[in-house]
Amino acid sequence: MKTKATPIMKTNIKLLRILYPIWMIIGIASIVIIPESLAKSEPIRYLSEHLLIFRLGILGRLITQLLFIIIPFLLFRLFEKVNQPQALLMIAFAYLSIPLTIYNETHQLILPEVWNQPAIFYQHLLLYQQGQTLTELFWGLWLFPLGRLTQLSEQFPNWITGALWLGGCGYLIGGISNLLFPGLPYIYSISEVLSMGELIFILWIMIKGLKPITPSFEADFSNDLKTPA
Repeated sequence: MKTKATPIMKTNIKLLRILYPIWMIIGIASIVIIPESLAKSEPIRYLSEHLLIFRLGILGRLITQLLFIIIPFLLFRLFEKVNQPQALLMIAFAYLSIPLTIYNETHQLILPEVWNQPAIFYQHLLLYQQGQTLTELFWGLWLFPLGRLTQLSEQFPNWITGALWLGGCGYLIGGISNLLFPGLPYIYSISEVLSMGELIFILWIMIKGLKPITPSFEADFSNDLKTPA
């Protein structure tokens, strides 16, 4: 049976509509554009010529992680009545990526201090790239329960669920291929295309927002168990 969106849900959606585009824009600049510029050029030379941009990239990635504390929580509040186990799994995978990502930035922070020591410089750059591979796995895993929640909630069309699952596959393919078969650019290109599925979900939230919810059977059954006879 369909119910109207509650005020809390509407507030969560409003916050998501504000925070998601901020997270997306900062994330694209700091996680995609700046690191790719570093990878395509000679790293030490790039760092010496674009130190401020490099440091802004670090700051941007840290800001995205702070926002990523809030965004999965808002999604959890939005979907917890739909299916609490899936919502908990979603937020657990999301939050596991945050300390890994923040700790990984310590390797970037040290690069400006050791740019004149190439052996140490490239060691920390390699450690950063390997740490990024691990975080990609969790960036992918959290999208699978999120996709399932969009399906159970009946707030979103099925192709949004499929986009989230493709996005999760994209991150997993990128992370696993970097672990098992590093240096295969075509696999990385495939993973980049698939990971755009997450962007589709973000755009849907920003543009369409929320429609009335149909709680899943699992949620209804759970509520029935809590109701006294």
